Amino acid sequence: MNASRRPAKPEQKGAGLPEIRLDGAAWPGLLESPEKAALEKVLPAYIRACRWYGGKARAIKKLGISGLINIGCGSMPLALLEILYSHGAPQTYLLPLAWKEDSRGAGILKFAPAALIAKLELSGRRGFLYDAAYDKEFHAAFLALLSGTRLPKNCSPGLAVEQNKPLLKAALRKNPAAPGSRLLSGEQSNTSIVYGRFFFSKLFRRLEKGINPDVEIGARLTKSRLFSGMPPFLASTSLYRKGKFYGVLGLLQGYIPSRGDSWTYALEQVSAYYKRVLSSASRAGPAPVAPDPLAPGPDSAARPPGRLIGEDCLRLMSLLGRRTAEMHLALYSAGSDPAFLPETFGPASRRSARRSMAELGSASLRLLSRKLKDLPRPLRPGASLLLSSRPAVLSAFGAVTEKGGALKKIRVHGDFHLGQVLFTGRDFVIIDFEGEPAKPISERRLKHSALRDVAGMLRSFHYAAWAPFCLRADLPAGDRRALGPWAELWYSAVSASFLKAYFRTCGKAAFLPGDLAQSAALLRAFLMEKAAYELSYELNNRPGWVAIPLKGLLQLLGRAGEPGCAAVPREKRGGNVGRS
Repeated sequence: MNASRRPAKPEQKGAGLPEIRLDGAAWPGLLESPEKAALEKVLPAYIRACRWYGGKARAIKKLGISGLINIGCGSMPLALLEILYSHGAPQTYLLPLAWKEDSRGAGILKFAPAALIAKLELSGRRGFLYDAAYDKEFHAAFLALLSGTRLPKNCSPGLAVEQNKPLLKAALRKNPAAPGSRLLSGEQSNTSIVYGRFFFSKLFRRLEKGINPDVEIGARLTKSRLFSGMPPFLASTSLYRKGKFYGVLGLLQGYIPSRGDSWTYALEQVSAYYKRVLSSASRAGPAPVAPDPLAPGPDSAARPPGRLIGEDCLRLMSLLGRRTAEMHLALYSAGSDPAFLPETFGPASRRSARRSMAELGSASLRLLSRKLKDLPRPLRPGASLLLSSRPAVLSAFGAVTEKGGALKKIRVHGDFHLGQVLFTGRDFVIIDFEGEPAKPISERRLKHSALRDVAGMLRSFHYAAWAPFCLRADLPAGDRRALGPWAELWYSAVSASFLKAYFRTCGKAAFLPGDLAQSAALLRAFLMEKAAYELSYELNNRPGWVAIPLKGLLQLLGRAGEPGCAAVPREKRGGNVGRS
C-alpha cells in the first residue's frame, strides 16, 4: 500500500474504440452467453495497454472469459480472463467489467478514458464497456465486501472474507460514514483504491493458486504485533473451489498518510546534494575516493561532510536501516508453523542458491554480449571489461557456499527497495510484501537470507545516486563529469549509515553470520545477483539506464576505476524512474 501514490490520471487509449453490436443481448447476462465471444476478441488489445498486465512479452494464443465472480454488485462482476499463450503456462487475470449507456457513460469517457474497452450496443441501446475498477460504485461494493459483518446476499459461492475484527471494528467506529474513494496510479501489478483517510484496498489483478504473501505476512505481523512499521492488515477476500482454498482476490489495510515513497525522498536529497556540490564553495577540491560501505569495521565507511549530504538524510537512512532490521527480527519470530518457522541455511540450500545466482549471472552476460554493439559507445569499454570478467562474476557467488556459523533462512520482503517504503516526514513505513510479481507464489513464499532484502535496498540507493544523470538530458557534460565521483560518495555514505544501524539493531540474530566480514562477503554476492538482474532488465527495457547496473557490477568486482569505465549514464528521453 502506498498512500503517496497519486489518483489515477486519464490515459488516452488511442483515436478510436472497437465497436460491438449485439442484438438480443443484455447486461450482464451476455457474459455467460455465446455472445461473450465478441468481447473476448477485443480484450487482448485492452489488457496489453494496462500497467497490471504482466504478459506483454508473450503472444496470446487465446483469451476467454472462464467465469464470473459477483462481489455484491451484480452489474459489475469480476471476469476471470483465462489466457493461453503460444509458449509457457496459462495465466488468469481479474477484470471487473461494467456497461453503461451513452448518457451515463459520458463521465467515464471524460474522466477515465483509460477504463474504456469498447463501444457496445446491446439490443439497440448504445453504451460503453469499461473496466469497473475506475467506477466508485465498484469501489463501494469492494469495501462493503471486505468490511461487512457478513457476505452480501448475492455474492458468488466460494467467496470468503478473513478479517482482523478488533482492528476493523475500531477503524469503522472512527469512520462510520461511507468514505469517498479514489483510484491510485503507480501500481504495476495490481489496482489500489483509497477510501478517505481510513482505508486502503488492493485488487490483485492476477489470480494465482496459493496464499498471497502480502496477505499472509501482513495478517501475521499485524496479529502478532511484532512489527508496527507497516500498514495494519484489516481484511482479505479469497476464492474457494470445491470447498478448498484457491487464491486471494484482494485485501484491505489501514491507510497511512505520507509525504510520498522513499524513492521520491531520496531523489530530492540527491538533487539538493548535487546543487551543493556544484556550488562554488563545494567545488574547492576533488571528491574524496568513495570508501567501500561493505568493508568491515566501524570506521571503514568515511563520508563527506554532513553539510553536503545533509545530517538529516544520513540520520533518516540510519532509521531506515533500523526499521529494516526490525522487520527481519519480526519475521524471524513470526511463528512456529511451517510457513514462518526459520530454517537452516545449510549446505544444500547454499548450493542451490549459488546455482541459481550463477545461472542468472551467466544469462545476463550472454544478453550483454548479444547487445554490446547496440550500447552507447561510451559504455562499450566497461561492458567489454565486464564480459572479460565472467569468471570473477561467477566466483563472487561462491561466498554463498563458504562455510560459516549456523545461519537461518527466514521469510523476507522479497522486493525491497525505496519505492516499497513510505516516508511520513519523520519515519518510514514498509509496504507491499507481495514479493517479485513476475515470480510464482510458490517461489515468493520461500525463505531466504535476510541479506537479500538488504542488497535490494543498497542497489536502490545506487540507482537513486545516478538517476538524475538519466532523468536530466539537459545536465551539462561538464557537470556530469564533475558529479560522477560525488554520486558514488553519496551512495557509499547513505549505505554505510543504513548498514551500521541495520547490523547494530539485529545484534547477534541467527539469520546473520557471526562476524561482519562474513556478512559483507554474503551481502556482496547478493548485490552481484541483484545487479545482474538489473542489467538484464535495463538491456531489454531501458538501454539508457544500463550504465547504473554496469557500474554496480564493475564496482563490486573492484574494477570500476579502470580506464574506459568512467562513462556516466545519459538518457535522451524521460521515462519512469528505475527504483531498482
